[in-house]
Amino acid sequence: MAGDTDSITFVFSEGRIPGYHIDFSDAPYRKRNAIEPLKVKGNAWMFIKFSPAKMHTEDGGATIASAERHLNYPNLKEAEAVFEENDQVAWVLGLDRRTEYRVKELKNPARIVVEIKR
Repeated sequence: MAGDTDSITFVFSEGRIPGYHIDFSDAPYRKRNAIEPLKVKGNAWMFIKFSPAKMHTEDGGATIASAERHLNYPNLKEAEAVFEENDQVAWVLGLDRRTEYRVKELKNPARIVVEIKR
């Protein structure tokens, strides 16, 4: 798949890779208690949940530059963090189409790379 993929990398400052779950959905994500679905660009959506993980330090400072990224790659169009609670963080990836993907676990620094076929 290398060379014909879009990829996104999640880096973890704790020095270890948390547990994670990745799945597709036919509909955009709805935040809790929200009537309207979250507007994430694309025609297919991939959900990624990390646990234990946090996007903020104990004093409330952000550990990421932006919780929303407009990527506009051939298949991967947008990435948005959708919740952080109970030591869990979830992201939604907006894709042009549902396709094969591969997950790589890398160290130094600890990170997850999701490669999505174009």
